[in-house]
Amino acid sequence: MLREDVRSFKAWARLLGRPLPKPATFKSGLQFLGINSWDVTLEEIAQADPKYTPFCSDPRLAERVKIEAVYDEFIAVQREEVEAVRRDHALAIPADIDYYDRSLNLSNEVRGKLQQARPATVSFSSSGSSCSSDLL
Repeated sequence: MLREDVRSFKAWARLLGRPLPKPATFKSGLQFLGINSWDVTLEEIAQADPKYTPFCSDPRLAERVKIEAVYDEFIAVQREEVEAVRRDHALAIPADIDYYDRSLNLSNEVRGKLQQARPATVSFSSSGSSCSSDLL
């Protein structure tokens, strides 16, 4: 519910009596709750907007929501990083690539292993046990 409640940063600040920020940005209630420097609590949000009152009845739930809010941005960044690695690993390596081309900046050992293995994707090029650390 907090994740879907997206308001401008200024609207959240006004609602909770915090200093108004200069840039006009939008944040979900969960993002706003996760701003450590403002030390916003779920109880404050519920006082300002009563639809969140039911979530405050159990202190353990309120604490859990606060913890989730604090780490939500970090988890989102990590998900993006994981997805980027997945995309990178799925990159196809051209069948006619010249591993001895100097622009690739590979050691002779790695060039030889790649030339012999001729991996189809970046993922397969890094799965070889002896040369994976050299490639990634």
